Amino acid sequence: MSKNKDEVNKNDNIDTETSELTEETVENTVVNGEDSEEVDEENAVGDQEAPTAEMLLIEAGTKIEALTKQIKEQQDQYLRLRAEFENFRKRALSEGEQQRVKGIKLAIESFFPSMDGIDKALTMCKDDASLKGIQLVRKQFENALLKIGVEEIDPMEKPFDPEYHNAILNEVNHEKAGLVTEVFQKGYKYKDTLLRPAMVKVGIDE
Repeated sequence: MSKNKDEVNKNDNIDTETSELTEETVENTVVNGEDSEEVDEENAVGDQEAPTAEMLLIEAGTKIEALTKQIKEQQDQYLRLRAEFENFRKRALSEGEQQRVKGIKLAIESFFPSMDGIDKALTMCKDDASLKGIQLVRKQFENALLKIGVEEIDPMEKPFDPEYHNAILNEVNHEKAGLVTEVFQKGYKYKDTLLRPAMVKVGIDE
């Protein structure tokens, strides 16, 4: 009986020691596992904090490419805006000049009847004193027009120019073929803008 009790106690001690060893082994495994995970994390952090030179070059190249593209886009945008503004400025100046020419044309056209009347008086006047007075008035009108940029078109015995002359008659004149032989009404232009063509007779061969 005593012998059986001793064997039971011995078995209990073995189980206790086995349990303690198992717990210690598990604990060491857990601790070792935690230590391994900490080492892996430290290695990963170390890899992130210390990129290679190749990685740095690639990153720098990518940033430079992006900045270059951005600068080019801004330059293109600036050039487009500048071109649009220049077109707008030219268009505004052109429209302003057209309105100015239109206003001058309307003002000058009101003088045409008076100028035509003076020209007719010059061809009909026989008195020298009166003729000089009419010529003086005519000259004053002409100078006033020149000051605002209006030129008289008097193509007498000059080559016929359809851009500035309106041929209402022709006459056979071999010596003056293609030339203006008579001016019925003088024309006028403002700079390069025709206000009124000259009404003329033109010499022809046949």
